[in-house]
Amino acid sequence: MPVQHSPPAKNTKSQIHKAVLTPTARAPLDHTPSVHQLGANLDRGPPIVEQHPLEEEVSRSEEAEDEEGEESVEEEESEETELASTLEAEPNFLRMMEHMTQFIGKITQEVAPRDTSKAPEFKTPSMKAPHSFDGTKAYKMGEFIQYCKLIFHNDPENLFSERKKVLYSTSFLTGRTGKWIEPYLSNISNKDPS
Repeated sequence: MPVQHSPPAKNTKSQIHKAVLTPTARAPLDHTPSVHQLGANLDRGPPIVEQHPLEEEVSRSEEAEDEEGEESVEEEESEETELASTLEAEPNFLRMMEHMTQFIGKITQEVAPRDTSKAPEFKTPSMKAPHSFDGTKAYKMGEFIQYCKLIFHNDPENLFSERKKVLYSTSFLTGRTGKWIEPYLSNISNKDPS
């Protein structure tokens, strides 16, 4: 960019401003301002410093944070003032607050989870039902009874009474052996199922 020289004239602020912003014929490494430039800077206030766009963003965000901080302090002070005026206006307010605190404490204790340190209960895997027993092959009877006992031990919550065990095992009897259970079923069907 070529250096432009203007003829000497009466110095006005715009000319001084122009002189400060336009390069002058100085030594290439000489960055010290002239006395004339210093005087011009005093007349117009603080120097204008160009900032990088990121620096501008940072400074704007810092200013916004400062403003938000001032607003939150003002809000806290107004809340404290409101609370103080409420306490002065209502002498029973403190007593009511104590009752509410006690009530909330009781509710929290009742709703609080119970002791969860217990290990979860072991759930036994389900077993397939035994093969039906028709009584034609006597050697299969021992197999059938043993399998029913395994099921009884595997599911003690559902098969806890002798009656339930008998009803469960006899439900797999077929043929001639299935007829053995008929008198028992007719007897219990006339009674209360409990």
